[in-house]
Amino acid sequence: MKVERPSGPKPPDESQPVAEPGRPGEPKVDFGEVLASTEAAGASGAAEGPPTSVEALVGRLRAGEIGVEAVLDTLVDQAARGAPLRPELRDGLREMLKAALQSDPTLRQLVREIEQG
Repeated sequence: MKVERPSGPKPPDESQPVAEPGRPGEPKVDFGEVLASTEAAGASGAAEGPPTSVEALVGRLRAGEIGVEAVLDTLVDQAARGAPLRPELRDGLREMLKAALQSDPTLRQLVREIEQG
């Protein structure tokens, strides 16, 4: 019996259908559209209301303008708003993040450090 050397990868069989990425039954979403909507949401969020950078929030906290819960709510909302998710999934993400802030020992320690200034 003669052993043949491998010839390398074979080109795809073009007669076979190619599976689309994603899960069956999921609506097809163009990545460019998701990215554009995320950028638009970020741009519109940045223009509204008071500054929401971490430094600005901590500054407002130390000045007594807002409380720790307001800082945490703003940061959780920013994180959820920045996620390229459907609105109902963003709400779930917000709830998960808030629960993590209450239950995770490392995050609780960070919250205590914010509270102590």
